[in-house]
Amino acid sequence: MQIKKLIVDNHRCLVDFSVRFTVVDGGSSTILVGENGTGKSTMLKVITQITMSFDSDAVEKTIDYNYELEYQFAGQNISISQHDHYYQVYTEPMNGYVGKMVAIRSQLLNDGRSIFPKRVVAYYSGYNDGLFPLFHRMERGYLRNCRKELQSYLSTINSPEENIRPEFPRRNITTALMI
Repeated sequence: MQIKKLIVDNHRCLVDFSVRFTVVDGGSSTILVGENGTGKSTMLKVITQITMSFDSDAVEKTIDYNYELEYQFAGQNISISQHDHYYQVYTEPMNGYVGKMVAIRSQLLNDGRSIFPKRVVAYYSGYNDGLFPLFHRMERGYLRNCRKELQSYLSTINSPEENIRPEFPRRNITTALMI
């Protein structure tokens, strides 16, 4: 995933914030460097919230700012904009998804589209635990789904006419945080 553009309207220190990145064929890395309090960590948290909001209603509800995100992923250009929890998602080749998050998730699932990578790595060189609550919330949801599946399996395992094997839900995001 290579981010091309991020626009954030009025979130913490990111007021009328806009940044563009140069995209290089074959991939590249970007390093954010700057003085304390200039929004580096806030920008990373915004990107994390945006990606996680497509997997979690709880995270989606916490986003109280409008944004636009453009990036390349899996050989396609993707554009996401959100204004007052109304979304527009455009992918190549010419697929558009418009509406509330529930509708967007359903349309993407029905089309078998994946618009985010399965694994994300975030690295901090200093002390900042701003991302941990987001990852903890996602982990709790994953464990809750596993527990429900296990309870369902255990409740039917003693029934001789049932031949059910558990299918544990797959994690939507595997993330490693290093401090």
